[in-house]
Amino acid sequence: MDMMAGQKLVSNFPYLEVEIQYAIEEYVRTIRDFVGLRTRLAYLNITAAEAVIPRVAKVMAKELGWTEQERFAQMADASEFVNSFGGPVPNVLSRSGSMRADNARHVFQAIDINRDGKLELDEIALALRALGVSSPESIKSAFSKIDIDNSGCISEEEFETWWNEAPESNEIKKELAVKAMLTFEKVGNSRGVMFG
Repeated sequence: MDMMAGQKLVSNFPYLEVEIQYAIEEYVRTIRDFVGLRTRLAYLNITAAEAVIPRVAKVMAKELGWTEQERFAQMADASEFVNSFGGPVPNVLSRSGSMRADNARHVFQAIDINRDGKLELDEIALALRALGVSSPESIKSAFSKIDIDNSGCISEEEFETWWNEAPESNEIKKELAVKAMLTFEKVGNSRGVMFG
C-alpha cells in the first residue's frame, strides 16, 4: 500500500488518500465523481477540490490503467466541473499591470499544490487548463520550456528564470500573473491555492 494512503488529501477536510482506492472498488471511475459525488468536496470548497485533482488523477490512473492522455482529459473535466461552482475568472491584466520578477515567486507558490517547492507536470497542467490550454502536447511543450535542466520537475529558480526571460507579451505569463493576483486578493499569501 502507498505510504501516503493514511494521509489527508487536503488539510482541514477529513478525506484520506486511501479513500481514492476504496472509491474505485465501489465503481467510481472519474475524478469528477470522486470530488463531486464521493467526497462532495467540490460543493464544500472549490479550492480544496482543485487541490486534490492531481493526486486523485495519479492514483486513479495507476489503478484504472489510464493513459497519460486519459489522465489529462479526466483532470480537465474535473477542473471544469469544480470551477463551475466558483464562476469565471476575469480575463484581464492586473490592475497595476505589473509583472515584476517578484511576482514569479507568488505565481510559483500558487501553482505548487503539494507544497514541495517544485512544480510537476500535473501542477503545470492544472494551471494551464485553468487558462484554457488543454491539449497534452501544448502542456508538455510549455512544461519543457520551463524545465531548463530536463529533470521532470521545475524548481523555483527555473520558474523565475523563465518568468524573467519570457517577454511581457507572453500570454501564459500574463494570464498566470492575473490568476495569481486574483488568488492572493482572495486568500492571501498561501501556497497551492491558485484554482478556486
